[in-house]
Amino acid sequence: MKLSAKEKIEASALILFSRQGFYETSTSEIAKEAGVSEATIFRLFSNKINLYIETLTSAIKGFEINTNKVLASLSFESFENDLTILVDFSFASYFDNLHIFRIFVSNMIQIQEIREFAFLIFPDLRQLFNDYLNEMQIRSKIQTCDCKKFTNLLLSNVLKDVIFTTTFTKTEAFDQATHDLIMNQWVNKIKFYSSLLRRED
Repeated sequence: MKLSAKEKIEASALILFSRQGFYETSTSEIAKEAGVSEATIFRLFSNKINLYIETLTSAIKGFEINTNKVLASLSFESFENDLTILVDFSFASYFDNLHIFRIFVSNMIQIQEIREFAFLIFPDLRQLFNDYLNEMQIRSKIQTCDCKKFTNLLLSNVLKDVIFTTTFTKTEAFDQATHDLIMNQWVNKIKFYSSLLRRED
């Protein structure tokens, strides 16, 4: 499907804002990347901050995480195995939406206009983990715990690894090599987290 000039500009802006940040990215760079004139950007968006906000807004509208698929793959029997699936899914979700995630991490504190968006992926993942932990407690498969606190502990460590990987190695895709590296590093972490909630019968 052929993209409109506006869609081309927003697609290019999302990537450049993600890689370079708002202040380091010029409208002339975006225009060049999108294959349009800089005048077209100002005609469609008026200024760079409007372009920034509209780019994020469009990205948000297209943002979706399919939690049903991962829920269907959980056994609700082995906490360690299920946790591996949930962590894997979390990393994949961040990488699938990496450019949006990077923008929020780098700029949500400095730019007043985007603070209202907060994290887009985080609430969905938090709800997924909370629902899973609650169900496992109902089934008496794990010890009673503070689901919110445990979820935040897990996802904060996922976030740290995503930030580290994408910042220092410049990785932008959750390809097989990246997947294997990250998940191998998480084997012991998952064992540790599982041990915290293991039910002693």
